[in-house]
Amino acid sequence: MRIDSAALCLVFCVILLFGSVDGYDFFTLSLQWGPTFCYHHHLNGGTCLVRPTETGFTIHGFWPSTIEEPQPRNCLVAWHEMNLNVLWFPQVLNNEMKKLWPSYTMRNDDFWEYQWAKHGRCSFPGFTQLTYLLEAMNAFKSLHLFEALQIANIVPVDHRLLHRYYYRQDLILAVGDRIGFHQIQPELFFFMLTPIVHLTVIDVTPLFFAWYDASIEMDGAIETDPQVSYCLRVSKLVLEEQN
Repeated sequence: MRIDSAALCLVFCVILLFGSVDGYDFFTLSLQWGPTFCYHHHLNGGTCLVRPTETGFTIHGFWPSTIEEPQPRNCLVAWHEMNLNVLWFPQVLNNEMKKLWPSYTMRNDDFWEYQWAKHGRCSFPGFTQLTYLLEAMNAFKSLHLFEALQIANIVPVDHRLLHRYYYRQDLILAVGDRIGFHQIQPELFFFMLTPIVHLTVIDVTPLFFAWYDASIEMDGAIETDPQVSYCLRVSKLVLEEQN
């Protein structure tokens, strides 16, 4: 599975634990803006299987991460935690995952199983399958991201009709005003790279983020993982409006 070259990616590092516990230091919450993803996926001949939500952002992944390389991947766990099967979980959880954590290009069950096998298993035994999924969605919902951007007048536009860009610093201010992390001077966090400062804050607040859209103002490529390669660093941002 490969993320489309023009996907819009947003990455938060969420501090859930202090110090290295169970082989990881923090979680990386990876989000994507559905309308931009599907717009460019369609231009490249693909078809999105679901229509993006009006508020656009959905979860891509929730990854146990370390400050030092290599990153934990494809961890071995007890046999009963190896394979994810959402049929074991309450229907209300399944429905919420379809809303907050959909796959645009493959079956949801297959996508969630892939994310668990590659990333989620590395959170065990600190997190079971159920608590891992719940923690990912709780972290996402706690951001109130779309509302924070709306307050700062950072809103979707039809880029074919109106060329409006948003700078990363504007997003830092917008999200910082909402969830309050100005006092720690958040650093830009390049996609799939580790933060450049030592994490010493015990908090559940997202501390680092960056936003990328390969369709504009490209100034350097980052290719570290086939799953998320071709997601490029940019200096300007654009939100595509859902058509």
